[in-house]
Amino acid sequence: MELYSSNADPRNTDLTDNRGFLVYRISTNSSFASSGTSTISRFVPGQGGQPQPVIIAQIEWHSFSPTIFRFRGTALKEKQYIPGHGFVTRQRTFTAGSGRSYTWSTNVLNVTGGHEVARWHNKSGGFFSGRSHPAYVQIAGDAIQDLDEVIQTLVYVQGKARDDNDAGTYGAIGAAGGVAAVVS
Repeated sequence: MELYSSNADPRNTDLTDNRGFLVYRISTNSSFASSGTSTISRFVPGQGGQPQPVIIAQIEWHSFSPTIFRFRGTALKEKQYIPGHGFVTRQRTFTAGSGRSYTWSTNVLNVTGGHEVARWHNKSGGFFSGRSHPAYVQIAGDAIQDLDEVIQTLVYVQGKARDDNDAGTYGAIGAAGGVAAVVS
């Protein structure tokens, strides 16, 4: 299964299937990357065949306290639900409602100790590959049973990666500005 993103930022996007049907909507109520709440809705058939959103999860982003996941009637801190491994690595492991454990490593999700079951592809303008495409996620059939949690954790992992990249960029700009101020 492939779900195509309407926006390169997975914290504010619609995910559609290959027929163009809306499957998930992710909206974040803050323009600041490390604050606000991301609401993840899945669309299900409603009255008259019109798709209706059902909120499946919320992620409360925090900079100086743990991010909170709200889903299936629970609230879990990020370290309880999707802890990171080591100090520098971007690997994070979670156990889905099915009891299956998964590990995200930047753009790739593996069954823990096993094979790849999902992969996030960033938007491409086609400059190097010759083919442009929107951002999208590929999901293997054996992960469909945990699709809601795959999407929820994708939003979190990609959001954290974007925050880390932005912090590195702004940190480098700040450091360069500091050096320039000392030199001049």
